Amino acid sequence: GDTLAAANLATVYRDRGNLRLSHQWHLRAMKMGDGDAAVDAGYDYLYGIGVRKNLRSARRMFHHALRSTFISQMGREEALYHLAVAEIDNGSPRLAVPLLRKANKDGDYPEAVSLLTQIRSKATPMPCRCRRALNKNLRGHAKCPQHPINDRSTARKMKR
Repeated sequence: GDTLAAANLATVYRDRGNLRLSHQWHLRAMKMGDGDAAVDAGYDYLYGIGVRKNLRSARRMFHHALRSTFISQMGREEALYHLAVAEIDNGSPRLAVPLLRKANKDGDYPEAVSLLTQIRSKATPMPCRCRRALNKNLRGHAKCPQHPINDRSTARKMKR
């Protein structure tokens, strides 16, 4: 099979609202070596998008992505960021710090900087849970306390 075709099918199913099939195609592309698809699958598991929420599977997918040679720099950074969010959600913000530093190594990940600042100030961390480069109005996002517009029910209420 073709990894790009599998990833494209995942996107088509996501855009049509079939998040379960989207997740299955992410897994298929990941098994063919696509590291960015592993990030997508990890995000799905972390937030229960199209699949049952599973922190252990999310971590496994993010680690798989980080070991991949077929992954974009943006995908690698996003895997580090969401792995850090998983550590925060698991009650270990100190374990998130080195991951967030790596995610923002080249200074282009403001969400990672914001989260590092929150952790350093001893504030209760409130991470952005959005996909990094995905339009917040598209399906496939977790509910984000910083960007409630990505919650379709909130978006519908705002249109009224």
